[in-house]
Amino acid sequence: MKSSKIENLSIKMHYDSNNHLHITNHIVDFLHEFRTSPLLENAYYQAKNCLLDYLGVTIAGSKISKNHIEQYVQLSNNISGASRIIGQPYKTDIVSAILLNGISSHIAEMDDGHRFGMIHLASPIITPLLLVAEQEKMDGEDFLRGIILGYEIAIQLASSMQPSHKNKGFHTTATCGTIGAAVGIASALKYNKTQLKSTISAAATSASGILEIQEDGSELKPYNPAIAAVNGFLAARIGRVGFLGPDDILGGRRGFLSVMSDNSFEFSKPNIHDLGILNIYLKPYASCRHCHSAIEATLQITAENHFEVDKIQQIRVHTYSAAVNGHDHKTIHGTSSAKMSLPYSVAVAVHSGKANINEFDIDSVELDSILSVMEKVDIFVDSELSALAPRKRAAMVEIETTEGAVYKAQVDYPRGEPENPMSLEEIINKFLSLSMYGGKNQTESYQIIEKVNNIETDFEYLFDLL
Repeated sequence: MKSSKIENLSIKMHYDSNNHLHITNHIVDFLHEFRTSPLLENAYYQAKNCLLDYLGVTIAGSKISKNHIEQYVQLSNNISGASRIIGQPYKTDIVSAILLNGISSHIAEMDDGHRFGMIHLASPIITPLLLVAEQEKMDGEDFLRGIILGYEIAIQLASSMQPSHKNKGFHTTATCGTIGAAVGIASALKYNKTQLKSTISAAATSASGILEIQEDGSELKPYNPAIAAVNGFLAARIGRVGFLGPDDILGGRRGFLSVMSDNSFEFSKPNIHDLGILNIYLKPYASCRHCHSAIEATLQITAENHFEVDKIQQIRVHTYSAAVNGHDHKTIHGTSSAKMSLPYSVAVAVHSGKANINEFDIDSVELDSILSVMEKVDIFVDSELSALAPRKRAAMVEIETTEGAVYKAQVDYPRGEPENPMSLEEIINKFLSLSMYGGKNQTESYQIIEKVNNIETDFEYLFDLL
């Protein structure tokens, strides 16, 4: 695999007559510059980690969504095609496969993300890119480049728009994820500048997704990244055939950034030594990322102290406002609702000593022994921790017993953040756990790991294992 020590980006900056940066042209120049140029070895390494993590999460998610997948395929009357539905024994057309794999890749709530962009990345970006790679018999290094550059643009856009974008009710995974998906495909296939600009224009105008979809007992949250994957794929197809777009779909007066955020934008040149993919998080726990600091603090308390669960008087969670708003509910409407609930996440961590995929299945979320602990959990917005977010997504947990003992722990960076990264062993163990949960045996799971590690030469053989 190639590596490089590029010191500066030789990108021509485009400005209009009012000296405003043409953001679309700027991004097109960056992508064109690096569609064939070598990138740093650590970026390729991280892309492999993201792929392995994606495959584990999606294989497990395919088991969770199995009934819905089967109903969808039957409804469409199409169980034939060249594109595989991950974790299922049949293939279908590529658009249906992207949609269904996209749902499976997010439904377990264990996919990667970026805290400043408040965005999940693998689900919308890797989902369509993987199926295009199979269809096009893509080179493994080109595929990894597509992941890296798709992540980069999605993270840059999302980070520049937050928190205004979220405050307006938009789901960044769906909106910026659409553009990241399209860019990933276009970069891997080495589109020219005209094709790149057309692709971005088509992706930006089709980007959509609102956060209300995760409220109440809704099971539709995975639909947002799934439809982003589909729209990104379609945008890349439109771009490939060369439809002309507007001059600046991203930075224009009625462009993507102006319409979807109130922020003022200072779009920076991507730093080849610090690409966005190097700053993503991986998730060890099967709940919304906003719950992870509290889960981890709870697990620290239970590991370091010995007390009986039925002797708990109260559990107090102090955290930042974004972790409370929309996540403080104690009425649990199924597994999706449980994964969004901070009280449930803390309760299951106390009760079970872990917060993995099994702790959020339907059997667990209906256990009276967990729900009774959840009723003792109180959530508080902490102004100091709120001021630190999103630089830190911190939580402080206090567990008070009926005997008067109080145990405390605070976590500023939950496991998986770049400041507290998962080890390679932890990444592999997470994959093995999810892969085997999804129905793969140990031999098959280790074969997938091997193919991902050697994707430059074994890429075509990976698909047969999925």
